[in-house]
Amino acid sequence: MHAQPERLLTTFAHAARRLHVAPSEQERLQLALELTVEQVPGCTHAGLVRRRQRKIAVIATSDDVAEQAGSHPGGPKLEVFDSDTSTISADLDAESRWPGWTEHVRDTLGVSAVVCVPLRAARRPFGVLALYFEAPICDVPGVLACAEAFATHLALAIDTATTIKNQAVALETRTEIAQAQGILMARSGLTADAAFAYLQRLSQTSNRKLHAIAQEVLKNRGPISAQPPVPPVDGASAHGLVASPSDSEV
Repeated sequence: MHAQPERLLTTFAHAARRLHVAPSEQERLQLALELTVEQVPGCTHAGLVRRRQRKIAVIATSDDVAEQAGSHPGGPKLEVFDSDTSTISADLDAESRWPGWTEHVRDTLGVSAVVCVPLRAARRPFGVLALYFEAPICDVPGVLACAEAFATHLALAIDTATTIKNQAVALETRTEIAQAQGILMARSGLTADAAFAYLQRLSQTSNRKLHAIAQEVLKNRGPISAQPPVPPVDGASAHGLVASPSDSEV
């Protein structure tokens, strides 16, 4: 009686571990789709699509069939984006909702059934997980429940792993900027505000990210200039009153 839930729990734990160690977001998404095909009964192809400025983009797929099905105009993915609820067609031979899309995926790609599930984490929908089947779905409630449970787990795992990565990058960036400020303060007698203003000025005049400028200061162990920046006079600080290198010096 409890074998199925226990199996799913084991599957979810295994999936979470594999997703956590994936080296990049794209590889994480690719792995998520491979796991979906492995674990959802009868699923043979899977894809992830997102909508940006009302344009549908295929982000990742398990194979070329899912790529073509996701890229073809129309289909159930549009309904899911609009309703934020799952859509299923257990047998495309009896489907009349998306005639052009259905004819293409059924006759050209060999797809007999489809399930589309919204991917969301922390109330933020960020895509649609599309599952394709080469045979009609007999156990509609069971397949839909499994697809939704797996989609929820994958969405949370992907969102968490991406958040952790972004936070780590942000922390590293803030640390590098603070270290660069410290070097400028020690080498040139600047205040913290003036050192930050110097970094900002170089970022603006060279059209580069602030953390890239900070990395260069760390590499050079001092100001990026033939002459160090002049300390602020009469309390002038981070509002353009600090002498800094000209554009030609950057």
